[in-house]
Amino acid sequence: MDFSSLPDLGARDVFDLVIVGIVLISGLFAFFRGFIHETLSMMGWVGAGLCALYGYPVARPYVRDLIPSELIADLATGVGLFLISFLIFSFISGRIGRAVQNSGLDSLDSTLGFVFGLLRGGLIACIGFLALSWLLPATSQPDWVRDARTRPVLEEGAFLLMRAMPNEIFDTTAEEIARAQRDAEINDQTYRQLLGPEPKGAGPKPLNGYTRPSRDDLDRLIEATTNE
Repeated sequence: MDFSSLPDLGARDVFDLVIVGIVLISGLFAFFRGFIHETLSMMGWVGAGLCALYGYPVARPYVRDLIPSELIADLATGVGLFLISFLIFSFISGRIGRAVQNSGLDSLDSTLGFVFGLLRGGLIACIGFLALSWLLPATSQPDWVRDARTRPVLEEGAFLLMRAMPNEIFDTTAEEIARAQRDAEINDQTYRQLLGPEPKGAGPKPLNGYTRPSRDDLDRLIEATTNE
């Protein structure tokens, strides 16, 4: 088989293929598992995520009172809320799944599952793009991300996700990112000073005696005094 006629794939094309692949794989996976099973499973994850998202600002101050380290306290708050909520939703979803598993609507269940899987894959891709945008602003992103054909769709999906999130999440994230940037700048300056300290006497040396304009003025003053 001759592959010489195939077009060369650049980084932008690979990025687009990865996004499309995530959506299609999610759709096929849901097609074989069925809509009911996938919906109930997704409900557990989404429900746990929402509980952790909206409960995080409320529970965080109480956990920080118990744990000295703010970082560990914040991680424990988010992970704890998610796990507890996920176990509760999984129990409820399991009870519902056992009640509807003998419905006999296999074809419809698979078709709806495929559509559901496509939507889920798009959601995963948008969440990944949103995380990338938080870490790297648009001006700092590589060209193959800024010029990707799938970027407009990802931006629209990320915008919808941002509107659904509470403002406290963005305020906290922005503060932590700004603090991390300040710490990184301070550490970089300290590192440079340790590697290459300014040698003593490296600054401009003071001039000995009078400067040239001062000497000229002094000569004119002496001449004027002599003439008198």
